[in-house]
Amino acid sequence: MNLVGKIFTVFIFLMSVVFATFALAVYSTQTNWKLVADNDKPPEVDKKGLSQRLEKAKKEFEDLQGQKKKLEEQCKVEKDRQDKALAALVSENEVLRTDRAKDEKQIATLEQGLRGAVAAMKAAHETLFNLRAETEQLRKDIMLARADRDAQFKKVVGLTDDLHNAVAERMRLEKSSADLAAQLAEARMILQYFHLDKTSMAKEPPPDLEGRVVAVRPPDMLEISVGADEGLREGHVLFVIRPGGGGMKYVGKVTVMKLSPDRTVCRFDPKQLTVPVERGDLVRAKL
Repeated sequence: MNLVGKIFTVFIFLMSVVFATFALAVYSTQTNWKLVADNDKPPEVDKKGLSQRLEKAKKEFEDLQGQKKKLEEQCKVEKDRQDKALAALVSENEVLRTDRAKDEKQIATLEQGLRGAVAAMKAAHETLFNLRAETEQLRKDIMLARADRDAQFKKVVGLTDDLHNAVAERMRLEKSSADLAAQLAEARMILQYFHLDKTSMAKEPPPDLEGRVVAVRPPDMLEISVGADEGLREGHVLFVIRPGGGGMKYVGKVTVMKLSPDRTVCRFDPKQLTVPVERGDLVRAKL
């Protein structure tokens, strides 16, 4: 219940009290003529008492009229005040309605903004989830890249060592090549001095050639520890001897079949051997 309803309730209560007072005054001053008529003897009327009661009733009526007038004036004043208050309340209600409309519009705007913010937050959460997944994948990729980098670094270190070794080997080979070139020039001078050429040299092995049997491959092959670098050529015949007993024992002859720089594969005739060829036997160009 609002303020206006409370005011009207108080006003109605006051008017009810006034009218109840009037009803009580009228009831107390009236005479029950039916009861008088029904009696055999009419009651004696006390005129003096009636006059006093009438005067008293008039006085009470006048007092009630005065109270009524005061109450009416108070009600009028209260009504005017309540009308003003009602007008103020109506005006305030209009203002409140306007404010409420503004607030509702603002609330709608805020709700729309809130929905947008919720959607943006949801999108941000999804983006964050995707970024976390991408970050985890990037971490795995970084770990793999680091492992690959370490492997590549080890490989580079190994290749660098190989390069250094290759450079050192190249320097050694260059020095060896220079030495071989000098030896070749010296050998050419010696050949020219003794009037020798490739054809004459290829027919026979170097006279001071000596090597050892490093492997025997039955039935008729063996491998010796000297090769093309010592002047051997295919078709050269070499002699196999075996030291022992304070001298050298002849074993047999072998023929050069296949050459490498430091190894030679030879063939022999088992029937022409005095004893079987063994690993460690000496091989010479001359007996």
